[in-house]
Amino acid sequence: MTKTRRQERVASLFEMAISEIIRRDLHFDKAAFISVSGVEMSGDLKLARIYFRIFGQISPEKVLAYLEKRKGFIRKILASKVNLKYNPELIFLLDPRAEHEQKIDSLIEKIKKK
Repeated sequence: MTKTRRQERVASLFEMAISEIIRRDLHFDKAAFISVSGVEMSGDLKLARIYFRIFGQISPEKVLAYLEKRKGFIRKILASKVNLKYNPELIFLLDPRAEHEQKIDSLIEKIKKK
């Protein structure tokens, strides 16, 4: 399914706003850095899938549980930053591209060793 220009613009706004909220307003473990790597909006803009990456020695499950717990707070701040008719439901997902990139890197290293 193709994305509309509006979906892409709203997703971009959400990505910047959520990144700022995580960096500025959420006080998570100092040993971990959470980076928003992408946002996908549904066609009606009522659902946002937020993909994130974790840098540091912390379990993804712990970060996901924390983000789920703080979801209401994040939505409240988003409503004030991004003016939409509906405040979308947020779904936090670990970015699958990070694991894929690691596999590719390890394969390249194997090839270099041969």
